[in-house]
Amino acid sequence: MCKVKPYSDAMQSYLTSVFLRLDTYFLYDDFREQAKLLKELSNGIPAEIPFDEILEQQIDVDSVADLHDTYINKILDSDLIRLSNASINGMICDVFVNTYFIAFLFKAGNIPDPQQVVEAINQAYLQKYNYPLQFSYLRLNYSVLKQEPGNLWNICDRSAFPVIQEGEYNGRYTDSIERNGVFIDLSRSISPTEPKSEEMDVNIQTKAILQSFDLKGVSLNIGEVTELSKQEISRCFTR
Repeated sequence: MCKVKPYSDAMQSYLTSVFLRLDTYFLYDDFREQAKLLKELSNGIPAEIPFDEILEQQIDVDSVADLHDTYINKILDSDLIRLSNASINGMICDVFVNTYFIAFLFKAGNIPDPQQVVEAINQAYLQKYNYPLQFSYLRLNYSVLKQEPGNLWNICDRSAFPVIQEGEYNGRYTDSIERNGVFIDLSRSISPTEPKSEEMDVNIQTKAILQSFDLKGVSLNIGEVTELSKQEISRCFTR
């Protein structure tokens, strides 16, 4: 596996979205009150929406079901409220509120420090519920698009990507690490921008997942998990 490098501003410039999930395992019956609290905090525009395939993947419903020891269909059948154009610490995002979780999607141009988001939310929760939330899922997405090979390999570390045939880069690969109760998957994919195109698109993603509500086994905070995720991301860049 390629080496960890110092995380740089150049790497940060390819960050396209941050998805952060907090699981509300102690407030199952109070999610509409939570939606009101988050609306007051963020000035988001509320709407009830159904789960669709894109949302199911974004929220990673499989990991929600594992964490709550329940069925995926039970989560998909539950109500979901989206707060659009919400503002957390001055950063615009979409907030998703459900019986099982609160999730935040930040896109390019509005990328916050995940730890500051958690601190802002927990300040409100401590005032209302006298109890903080624990992060359970953090995903960072990076994209390097429409690059010819000569330029692409000045940006991305060639050794981080799968070789299907000699000289051909087209595929997806994932590695996993574990740190004190948190699992981090590093996935990267490479493919032609269009069929038969010499330009290539690269997408890189880390998913950090809390595997259990037994917080005694989790000694990492969200800031440390963010730094570990960035270390894994750095393997895929040259500098």
